[in-house]
Amino acid sequence: NGELGDATAINAGGAFGGSTSPAGDVDFYRFKIESPGILEVKLNAVPDDMRTRIDFYGKNFNWITRVDASNPGDLVTLNRDITSPGWYYLGISDLAGKSHDLGYSFNLNFEPVVDSNEPNGEIGDAVEINFGDSVDGYIFAGGDGDFYKFYVNSTGILDVVIEGVPDEMRTRIDFYGKNFNWITRVDASN
Repeated sequence: NGELGDATAINAGGAFGGSTSPAGDVDFYRFKIESPGILEVKLNAVPDDMRTRIDFYGKNFNWITRVDASNPGDLVTLNRDITSPGWYYLGISDLAGKSHDLGYSFNLNFEPVVDSNEPNGEIGDAVEINFGDSVDGYIFAGGDGDFYKFYVNSTGILDVVIEGVPDEMRTRIDFYGKNFNWITRVDASN
């Protein structure tokens, strides 16, 4: 599995391992993702003198990102939002190109994120809702925004309540008019 085209097939939800031998070896792994979601590649064990690199590639063998250990023996984790289903690839290597007689191990985890309102990331794709509806959604992938539209047939007072947001999410509500004109916004303090 020293070339992308020879990548070892693995599945999310499992523990895997290998060794970087001979010197300069890179181990490649491939796995298929069926839906949008959050990928986590977490090293569990590495040789004490191995400064690990995890490279992440797309379906066309295109390099996407990487994470490097700061020091030999450090355990690193690669997290990535996956927005498109398909084949993906990992490359695991030692930054110094050393050969190791002891192996490394890692877990490959994937948490699907299924939002029945998507695609609604642009105002022109806003999902129609009705007054009194309770709507669930996800801000995914990073930088996502969700748009919703509703028809107002009389004057009145609009009350929008957001509940059940993740602890680390600082929510913003933007309000637009019928011509997609921005009217106002409210931001959470924390």
